[in-house]
Amino acid sequence: MKKSIFLLLTVLILFVSCQSSKNILRYDPSIYPDPVDTHDRAIKMQRKTVFRFPSGVQFDNKFDGARMNDVRAVDDSTYLIYITPENEPINYSPYYAFRLWTEADKDIAVQLTYPSRYHHRYIPKLSQDGKTWAPIDSSHYKVAADTGSALLKLHLSAGKVLYVAAQELKTSKMTEQWVHEKEKHPLVHTQTIGKSKLGRPLWFMNIGTESDKEKEVIVVITRQHPPEVSGHLAFDAFIDEMLKDNRRNRDFFKRYQLWVVPMINPDGVDLGHWRHNAGGIDLNRDWAYFRQPETRQVANFILERAKKQKANIILGLDFHSTQTDVYYTFPDSLQRKIPYFNHYWTQGIDESLPPYPSRFEPYAVNSPISKAWFLLQFGAESITFEIGDETDRGFIEQKGRSAAREMAKLLIMRDTSCK
Repeated sequence: MKKSIFLLLTVLILFVSCQSSKNILRYDPSIYPDPVDTHDRAIKMQRKTVFRFPSGVQFDNKFDGARMNDVRAVDDSTYLIYITPENEPINYSPYYAFRLWTEADKDIAVQLTYPSRYHHRYIPKLSQDGKTWAPIDSSHYKVAADTGSALLKLHLSAGKVLYVAAQELKTSKMTEQWVHEKEKHPLVHTQTIGKSKLGRPLWFMNIGTESDKEKEVIVVITRQHPPEVSGHLAFDAFIDEMLKDNRRNRDFFKRYQLWVVPMINPDGVDLGHWRHNAGGIDLNRDWAYFRQPETRQVANFILERAKKQKANIILGLDFHSTQTDVYYTFPDSLQRKIPYFNHYWTQGIDESLPPYPSRFEPYAVNSPISKAWFLLQFGAESITFEIGDETDRGFIEQKGRSAAREMAKLLIMRDTSCK
């Protein structure tokens, strides 16, 4: 029976067209061929503390976004830092973040150590203030031959704190500050649309003109997975470009509006999780079941707002990070409201930038992820925009801005006469 429903749904999707674009396809999550259990699973909380050593060196994890489970001294200048995940099984993305200081100038070695089945992934980033970051000098960093650990050589200046993290810190409070800064723009209207499992606010931004009812909608989300900061940086640049006052954007917002969720997993971010929310679940596997409060509230809000405004959601963009830059899309056989947008958009982005390694990978609709939900629920084009962990930060900004420009140009020129 489930297979029959799945085949029927697939046929319906194939016939989503311009003539039926206002119809909302209600999707039954039970038809996924390989169900994913997204009920709560226990997590192990870090012990938030300061680790003090006779050498005068001190480490701590008492800040949002920290991940450091234990520290042990080998001698006065060598330390082992143990990093473990919030629970298992889990994606291989060992995230770490800690800070350290000493009373006198000192050179030390720090070894990042993970459980034996995991491999080091992120190049360490260093900061003096938790805001401005730079990758560690490559001569001061070496990954073990089995990739199960990494050795860092660090210089500590007397009385100065040094932050060390897998990726730059972008906490929920920083995102909240970012949202309030954007509120100053005349096109931006913000609100909270719920709370995370641990009570942190879920923020929403509507970007558009005052007469937004019945306009077509592009939904932009990010930060389902805590360490995926490079994708968050591209998202920031994308939004900043769309807020510029120029003819392109003015013409765009005459016809469209952006619905933006800048951080879906604030608990996981602030707890320094590798992958999951406070319920111990990968949120990007819960977009058919909605057992977790974050996905449930975001999806319900989008559905209710679309119904209230009679809004036609035509595009969903989800910003993530992985080892390399890649666009995850759907096969052309699954027709959407804006056919072939994915090809022209990604080609336009890539042609506007210096040559760089990038992939375009169509995927079948077989996983309960946000990308599939946008397609199956609304018939919308849906793309996961992945940025490499170590992609140059200046290039990320260029790419995020280019993505905004190319999207706006394509949609401004789109023929909507058959709506």
